[in-house]
Amino acid sequence: MQKSHNGKRCTSCSARSVRSWISVTLLFAVFCSLLPNMIQAQNEDRSESASIRQTPENYLSGAKNNARQYMSDAYTGDSWTWHARFPMDGFLDAYLATKDTSWLDSAVEYFDWCIGLLLTGPDGRRGWIGPAYRMEDRLGEHPIGDAIMIEPMVRFSAIVMKDEPELEDRYGRAAQNYVELAKELKFEKWMSRDIWHEDGEYGVFIAWPWTFTEDEDEQWHEPPPGTRIITLPINMQVKWGVTAARLHRITGDEKWRQTALRIFNFSKSRLNLYDGHYSWNYWEPFGPWDVRKDNSQEFDHWINTHPYRDYQAGEVAAFVEAYHHGITFDAEDMKRFVRTNVDVMWNGDMEDIQWDNSNAGVQKAAFGEIRLASPRPDGRYAGTLWSSLAPFDSTVRRIYEQRLSPDTHQHAYYHNVTSGMEAGYERRYADMEEEVLDFPFNPCSTITMAAVMPSVAEKGESVFIACQGRLGGELKIELHSEDGSTEPDVLQETELRRPPFIFNLHWDTGELPPGTYRIRWTLEGEYREFPLEILQ
Repeated sequence: MQKSHNGKRCTSCSARSVRSWISVTLLFAVFCSLLPNMIQAQNEDRSESASIRQTPENYLSGAKNNARQYMSDAYTGDSWTWHARFPMDGFLDAYLATKDTSWLDSAVEYFDWCIGLLLTGPDGRRGWIGPAYRMEDRLGEHPIGDAIMIEPMVRFSAIVMKDEPELEDRYGRAAQNYVELAKELKFEKWMSRDIWHEDGEYGVFIAWPWTFTEDEDEQWHEPPPGTRIITLPINMQVKWGVTAARLHRITGDEKWRQTALRIFNFSKSRLNLYDGHYSWNYWEPFGPWDVRKDNSQEFDHWINTHPYRDYQAGEVAAFVEAYHHGITFDAEDMKRFVRTNVDVMWNGDMEDIQWDNSNAGVQKAAFGEIRLASPRPDGRYAGTLWSSLAPFDSTVRRIYEQRLSPDTHQHAYYHNVTSGMEAGYERRYADMEEEVLDFPFNPCSTITMAAVMPSVAEKGESVFIACQGRLGGELKIELHSEDGSTEPDVLQETELRRPPFIFNLHWDTGELPPGTYRIRWTLEGEYREFPLEILQ
């Protein structure tokens, strides 16, 4: 059954009957004189009510015990990293909510315990090594393991080395260690393994399914024939992006900012704008490795908004972090994410909160209805509050506060940190330079994916023009000048007949003069564009 969006928004209003003979001006003056005491009392009450029941020691013990469950002897591996990573930000949120440094002590102990489980692979590089992804008879490490484990460690470093430098005497050594670990494990290692790819102002990491066995541990073995080596999904890419942004803020090294920009520019270029809000897919192609070897009209991964898992909540949190660092996104982008979550996904009922997925708006525009995927046994569909938007929007705050459990670190962080700031779109690090990707968004509900690969090509080089329609119909592909001053060239007209309505075009740029252009896909009167730059 589809969820209704007909519920009316909850609003609060009150009527005051002023019967006193005291003038409005006098009342206002009295109120202003009492306001500081009222705020102080409110903050004292909030501080008292927003405590954390669990001690740092108990939280630490629970984190270790949980992680141990997913170890295989001395091995950790892909599954372990997801579970070991889960409690990490809790240490830091609890510290920021209480300013009790015992939480930082416990964070260091847990982080260092996890680091102590690193093993050395056949190429001499350290990693959280364990049963290989989907090949449990072999050993390996997934790139995302380093990405998710190290992200909160570098957040710790930013708190100590930038936000609260008075902590550096006590925690500076650990903070610097996490910075060096991020450089070594998260970037140098994986870039040396050639999984980082750049295309103009975009960049991504791809999969790395190499493995070894205990009996043959002197070298990494290539993956079996037919193994897909594809661009990693967006929810993984942004983990590198956040760490790179924090490394730039900590070190001032411009290379980290450029890495973060490329990752988040890739993510933003894959967003789809419609009716003032965004929708986007779990996975998007980036290079020829993503195309089926035996069929150029198919990709090695499905393309859609994830129907069951709320990966987008984490992606939005990363986009928010990039925005605060002045990277890729601006305030209008944040407002569009808020509109997506509040106006498209939420049913508007504070008494019975229900959620649709983020593509509900474009589905209704294209189909006239929301079309859910096949049901899972647990009946779970994607759609949830994007709580990272709470600093921006009062409605998100009201919903978030309602779902929080008292005496938890989440509850304490919200009441002692987030709600103490006025809702608004001011960047947290407003002193950092802002570099926003100016992407040519056009409102479109009919096309789910549109990309040019590569987007920066040498003169005469062939490019791969890819798209996927949400529905069938006449598709027109055109080449436009960037400023629209010249008549467009029609590159292809075709009929999209069968789902998933993918159409890929290998196009030889031939004698196209160097310059900047746009490829435009038009379907059912709506269109999307992607920039193409031809070099000299």
